[in-house]
Amino acid sequence: MRSRFAFAGRDGSVNDMINGHTDFTFTDATWAVEQAKAGRIRALAVTATKRSSVLPDVPTLAEAGYPGIGGWWGVFLPAGAPQPVVDKLVASFDRILAMPETTDFLTRFANEPMPGTPETLRALLAHEIKRRGELVALARIEPQ
Repeated sequence: MRSRFAFAGRDGSVNDMINGHTDFTFTDATWAVEQAKAGRIRALAVTATKRSSVLPDVPTLAEAGYPGIGGWWGVFLPAGAPQPVVDKLVASFDRILAMPETTDFLTRFANEPMPGTPETLRALLAHEIKRRGELVALARIEPQ
């Protein structure tokens, strides 16, 4: 029997799983935490570096045997965006991420704040592209 999989980022992937259209999904916790807490789905792991306070019995991917795989969010602008605009947005996001309300909101959905600079995001993106490309090659996944 072939497993049916819905990929992360698709808002309906959790509902598809609940309704039997897919067998599993890799999705943002925002869509899944309440469903897991209600017992409608079974959470196998979280991508955070430590266990979530809202799903304390669910291991991290590293604990489950898959170190180095995680999720993250980033904010992107068009190439060549003026530096003053970039600087203002970075400062605004840093202030927002430092707010207790933001931390509370993110942790409620098994996420953790990851502030950084454009250079940090650029390095993370380059690393992720390389790493995920290696995983795609290892799994022999072909574009369709």
